[in-house]
Amino acid sequence: MNKFLILISILILTQISIGIVVADTDQYSINYNIPIRLSIASFSPLSDPTTLQGIVQTFNITLNKMATAKWYMNGSLVQTNASATLANYTNSTAGVRIWNVSVTATDNVDTVSKRWNWTVQSPIDITPPTTNISLSGTLGNNGWYKTNVLATLSARDDISGVNYTKYRINSGSWLTYTIPFTISIEGNNTVYYYSVDKVNNVEQTKSQIIKIDKTAPGSITNLKNAPPGRTYINWTWTDPAASDTSGFAYVMIYLSGAFKTNVSKGVKYYNATNLLPNTNYMLGTHTVDNAGNINSTWVNSSNIRTSR
Repeated sequence: MNKFLILISILILTQISIGIVVADTDQYSINYNIPIRLSIASFSPLSDPTTLQGIVQTFNITLNKMATAKWYMNGSLVQTNASATLANYTNSTAGVRIWNVSVTATDNVDTVSKRWNWTVQSPIDITPPTTNISLSGTLGNNGWYKTNVLATLSARDDISGVNYTKYRINSGSWLTYTIPFTISIEGNNTVYYYSVDKVNNVEQTKSQIIKIDKTAPGSITNLKNAPPGRTYINWTWTDPAASDTSGFAYVMIYLSGAFKTNVSKGVKYYNATNLLPNTNYMLGTHTVDNAGNINSTWVNSSNIRTSR
C-alpha cells in the first residue's frame, strides 16, 4: 500500500470523496489504497508426477487470499473448494494414462491457475493370486462331515486380476473352477487347488483334507449278562467290526429306557449297580462312530430280574 501526503494550507475545505480526509488542524491528507491481487503462493507437487495405478496422489495450492478453487481432470470439473486459501485434490482411482490435472481459483476480480500432467502407469505384478476354500456340510465330531460337502473356491489378485482357478479331488484330473462342487466320497479326501493371474503368476498349490463318514456303525453283538445279584447286573458284548469309515467310538447305554452313560470302544461291558432287589431291568444300546453317526437300531437284552 502506498500513501501520499499532500499538505494543503487553507482555512476551510469541504471533504473530497476521492480520499481527502479533514483533520482537526488545517492539514489534509489523501489516501490511495492499491488492492492485493490474487496469486498462488505455493503448490505441490513441484513437478509433473508419475505414479502406479491405485496409488494415492494429492495436488495442493496455497493462495495469498481467499478465493474459490475448481479442480479439473482432462477438462471435467471434479471438485470445488469454496472460500479457501488452501485447496487440495486427491485421487487414487485414475486409470492408466496421462491426465491433465488443473485448478483455477477466482475471487471475482482475479483468476489464477495451475496445471500438472499426471502419468498413471500400470503396476508391475510379480505376486501370484491368493485362493481360499470354504466348505458347507453337516459337520460331526472330530472334523468328520456326516453329509456330502459343497466346496467353494474364491481367488483374489489386486493388481492384474485373476485369470483362472484349477482344482482336483484326490488323484483325479485337474478341472477349471467355475461353480461350487460337491465331494461325496466317504473317507479321507484331499482337494488340491491354485489360481493364475492375468500376467501368468502361478499360485503355489494348496490342499484341503475333507473327511466324510455318512454311514452309522454296526451294532454290538453277543449281548449277555452274568447271573444277577441282589442290587446289580453285569452285561457284556462284542463291539462292532472295525469296518466303519471314521471308526467305532462308543456304545450308548440305556437301562429300562433311561440313558445312563457312554461306554468307550474296547470296554465291552456295563455293570448296573444300586438296583432294587427282585426287579426286572432291560439293557438297551445304540452304537456311535467317531464322526457322530448314531446307529438307530436298538440292541436290547431281555428283562433280567435281580435276586431277592
